[in-house]
Amino acid sequence: HLEKEEECFQGALNVITELELQRPGSWNEHYHKLVAYKEEHGHINLPTRHRDDKEFDHLCVWVNRQKSQYKQYQYGETKNERPWRITALEKLGIEWEVRSGLWDKHYKELVAYKSQHGNCMVPTRTSKEYKDLGLWVTVQREEGRKHMEGKKGTINQERIDLLNKIGFVWNVTKFQWQEMYEKLLTFSSEEGHANVPPVYPHDQPLSNWVSRQRKEYRDYHDKNVDHERDSLGRLRSMRMTEERIELLNNIGFEW
Repeated sequence: HLEKEEECFQGALNVITELELQRPGSWNEHYHKLVAYKEEHGHINLPTRHRDDKEFDHLCVWVNRQKSQYKQYQYGETKNERPWRITALEKLGIEWEVRSGLWDKHYKELVAYKSQHGNCMVPTRTSKEYKDLGLWVTVQREEGRKHMEGKKGTINQERIDLLNKIGFVWNVTKFQWQEMYEKLLTFSSEEGHANVPPVYPHDQPLSNWVSRQRKEYRDYHDKNVDHERDSLGRLRSMRMTEERIELLNNIGFEW
């Protein structure tokens, strides 16, 4: 399902890209000049500047500006409201350059965050204090996903290893489910059963989570319910799976 969704998304993005590139404007003019350059030279590895040729120099400056803006996007410094431009440039074979110094700076900030909070779960939407770091963390998760799928990105194995070393969470939803499951394990060992009451002042979030698992279990076995997507058509990240059913069954969970 995820592969099909990715394929549909990519197809739609390709269509949008083709349409957007036909619009009049400075960006598209430069892009088509870059296309012509590649057709003639077989690559788009332009120098930083070329002052002897004014028109070509403008194209060199434009290409480097695209790389600079991409770096800012990758590190969460700006939003990308025109993803088709990245798609178009990558189709031409652009090589994005990454400032390792800035990556290292954010990594040290993440290490400091873990020292203070005990984990790497930087808030990605709700914190003004950690807004930049949260955006960077989000990008690392996306880049890690692309790396796992064999797609081109800015992250490499060395950086993945560094993030793993400090307990970086690549899949937040999976981590949160496991965290609640661990709480249920503790409850089970202390109480001798896994039936958390509906009202449980000691840990109401755990009780709510247990109720959610029962609902997800019912939906999982209801043929009239799409357990992949919610009523708005969004992917349901907390949906029940065979693996989760087995884990809960192993501790005597009552559905």
